[in-house]
Amino acid sequence: MNPAVGRHPMWVNAMSLRLFGPSQGEIDEIAHDLIVRHGLDAYDEAVHLSEAVRLLPRSVRQRKMYRLAAVQIEQSFETARKRLGQKLAGETRTALTTAAIPSPASR
Repeated sequence: MNPAVGRHPMWVNAMSLRLFGPSQGEIDEIAHDLIVRHGLDAYDEAVHLSEAVRLLPRSVRQRKMYRLAAVQIEQSFETARKRLGQKLAGETRTALTTAAIPSPASR
């Protein structure tokens, strides 16, 4: 038997939103949008939005979504920092090894 039978549809939707929260796809979209719009300030903007929606009625879901987006943005930035560090270290290593090997023209 369907437990939603006889219940008001808005109540069922509100309950399912509270139980399940935002999907990972929604969080990804919000995080991507904030990064595109705000660049390196995206994390701060997500934290600000999570606090701003607190004043709105029925904002639990949005608050959770912005908090999770802030976490995802920070993880994304950390991954980018690591990749950039590895890339710079690789370029430095390549520059050092090519500088140590004399070219055939200089012999």
